[in-house]
Amino acid sequence: MLLSIERMLILKSAQIFAGVSDEILAELASQMEEVMVRAGDTIMNQGEKGRSIYVIVSGAVSVTRDGQRLASLGPGEVVGELAAFDPGPRSATVRAEEDTHLLELENDQVESMMMYDVEMLRAVTRMLCRRLRAVETPFATPSPAATAGDLGDGSR
Repeated sequence: MLLSIERMLILKSAQIFAGVSDEILAELASQMEEVMVRAGDTIMNQGEKGRSIYVIVSGAVSVTRDGQRLASLGPGEVVGELAAFDPGPRSATVRAEEDTHLLELENDQVESMMMYDVEMLRAVTRMLCRRLRAVETPFATPSPAATAGDLGDGSR
């Protein structure tokens, strides 16, 4: 079991919480639950409702979407961060690659902290932006006819 100060130091080292005040980190640390996951166990399934975000304390996890591996994450990284904004369906499945120690924070706790502290909101937003930039999405080149139609030439 981690002490509150240890939890705070772990949060402070996580990129998502960069710039968040020590006061807010201490509050978050006191609200987090420790979760131990065995190698091979599923932490979250794609499509299930997101209720929590997780900070990896030790171990490693794999992130997959539609069966394709997206990433392998380790200590100090966060999974489930979209739940901080929207408790909608999970966008990926996360499994422990090895025995993994996590800190869990429910989305309503994150949400209340974001309303209380703008730096918390900025930190979570920056993290989401970094994750979006890291995902390579092929962009389709529009056909000339589609482009002309989009310009309002009356062909639609």
